[in-house]
Amino acid sequence: MHRGYVKLWRKSIDTAIWEDETLWRLWTLCLMKASHKNTETIIGRKKVKISRGSFITGRQRLWEDFYPSRTRRNRGFSPLSLWRSLKFLEKLGNLNINSNNKFSIVSINNYDTYNSCDSEDEQHHEQQLNNKRTTSEQQLNTYKNNKNNKNNKNKKAYMSETGNSENDISESDSKNKIPCKEILDLYHSLCPDLPKVRSTKKLFPKIRSRWRDEKDRQSLEWWKCFFQEISESRFLTGKVNGWKANLSWIVGPENMEKILNGAYKSNTRGGGNCNLINMHGRVVSENQINNMRALEEARKGIFKNG
Repeated sequence: MHRGYVKLWRKSIDTAIWEDETLWRLWTLCLMKASHKNTETIIGRKKVKISRGSFITGRQRLWEDFYPSRTRRNRGFSPLSLWRSLKFLEKLGNLNINSNNKFSIVSINNYDTYNSCDSEDEQHHEQQLNNKRTTSEQQLNTYKNNKNNKNNKNKKAYMSETGNSENDISESDSKNKIPCKEILDLYHSLCPDLPKVRSTKKLFPKIRSRWRDEKDRQSLEWWKCFFQEISESRFLTGKVNGWKANLSWIVGPENMEKILNGAYKSNTRGGGNCNLINMHGRVVSENQINNMRALEEARKGIFKNG
């Protein structure tokens, strides 16, 4: 399973998947898990056929493959969240998922097109020739081979994967332009107490990814409501312990999911006691909030009198 290699088209860095670290890692995991030939396996005393470019998995198994045991302690996504990301790849047209009550078969679309297999004889012959060449000749011939023999094939594979022709890629980007600047303006106007954005180089790719995650998010009205909700959170605006969320933190995939699930809302309960859920999922009582405020006021008084 761990022998051999898969091919990646360089223009993959221009796709939406590249901009999302989790999606890109999940996509490459699927490519490496996919079988390079037609095969069969036994599951529950039943023979299951696995086609070339497919593999068998499930929510828990995919999660375990995505987070090896040595890094599972620092995992960021639950099995369900990771499975939703896999379903999003299916929505993008990269793969298909056929599930039953025991397992799922994931099939990579157009696998034969962009992962065509060379015969063992050709590989062996090429290796013998390379052993006889000088270092400069190897570099030159490798470049010519990649350029002349495989460029057209990989080009067609990429266009098939993305669903665009080379001429209309720029047109598609302009028509589906994501209003990152407008979203940034909404953040500054609706959340004036939060830190101002100084650089957008790493921020805008995050915003584009969150925009594409859900269809409901693809409107400025949705972002307006989202920022209004953040502005009403005492924890996110620094009214609990002084820490304030910035926009880069807000549009992180895990943080945005917590915000949308109400993890940082101020909840008014019976008796007029206000409780907040902090970033670690623990409830902060009104007494704790008052104690923190008293400490903050005392600290300000010391600096003022000093």
